[in-house]
Amino acid sequence: KQISPVRLRIRMPTGADDRRPGNPAGALLDILKDPDLAGGTAAGLGADRADAFLAMLQKTSADYDEWTAAVQKMPLEEVNARRQVIVRDSAPISIPGGRYTFNNARGNDPKDNFLHELKRLAHEDGALFILDEMISGFRLHNYGAQHMYDIDPDLSTWGKAIANGFSVSALAGKREFMRLGDLEQWDKPRVFLMSTTHGGETHGLAAMMATMDVYKNEPVIEHMVRAGKRLMTGIEQAARARGVHEHISVMGMPSNAVFGTTGPDRKPSQAYRCVLLQELIKRGVIAPSIVVSYAHKDSDIDQTIEAFDGAMEVYARALSDGAEKFLVGPPSEMVYRAYNKKPEGAAPAA
Repeated sequence: KQISPVRLRIRMPTGADDRRPGNPAGALLDILKDPDLAGGTAAGLGADRADAFLAMLQKTSADYDEWTAAVQKMPLEEVNARRQVIVRDSAPISIPGGRYTFNNARGNDPKDNFLHELKRLAHEDGALFILDEMISGFRLHNYGAQHMYDIDPDLSTWGKAIANGFSVSALAGKREFMRLGDLEQWDKPRVFLMSTTHGGETHGLAAMMATMDVYKNEPVIEHMVRAGKRLMTGIEQAARARGVHEHISVMGMPSNAVFGTTGPDRKPSQAYRCVLLQELIKRGVIAPSIVVSYAHKDSDIDQTIEAFDGAMEVYARALSDGAEKFLVGPPSEMVYRAYNKKPEGAAPAA
């Protein structure tokens, strides 16, 4: 109920124009400018103010999730039609001096010049256009999805495959924006872009450099695309042969594919997903996803397809008799969930 003596920090624009409903930065300004609060800290912050601020953060997060889910399904003309709603109600998406972000690495190619139009909308609102290349970078193309789709973002973020599993991430962008974090620039307010928290972890940087050399000299992307196509085709064929093709599907880019599972009602089901994962493990394959790598050989792909085929035979019986009959334990929880499941016998929350 009290936030003390921790300082609240949120990296969002804090100009007067940004203080609108749904913008936690504006709410934070209202709190921290209270004359009873000294030095920009939240020491002595009342319970009512803290709860109100946290509620606003939660609402903004919920709006962001809802908008993100919706916008990836929108045709371009609807994005334009809903522009004012986006600007007014979804501060994390578009605010003056803010950012537009988009991540569709697990979907299909953007259509109708979608990314370019989204960039145009961002710039019209005075926002930066940022591409999330954490997944797509070094997986869809050596130079990222931005090269594939001929889109020039203001900033882009990179990670994951950039160092072949080592903990390295990178921020790249246009000089006019990146220079704001330069220690030698003096004509603009400095943006803090570099920390020494992990400054001694140089082995990750060595791994990144070695990984980039492999990408430059060997057909990494081409191999993953070919292997991914082989895997997706094999799983789809096995699903049809087992009669479960309406319940087990593969989707996405060949080099970054995923699979979906549904129950008898054809709605996504975690229980049935666990049946499939369980049966794959019994057959020597751990496959929470079907993302291939440069290390996978044809024999690895074929082994995976064979495992899926055997697991689907059990899956088909589970569709008739129920997932619970086949699970050896309780199904796992979704990673992205609004609430954790209440344990049996747990006391009511205080």
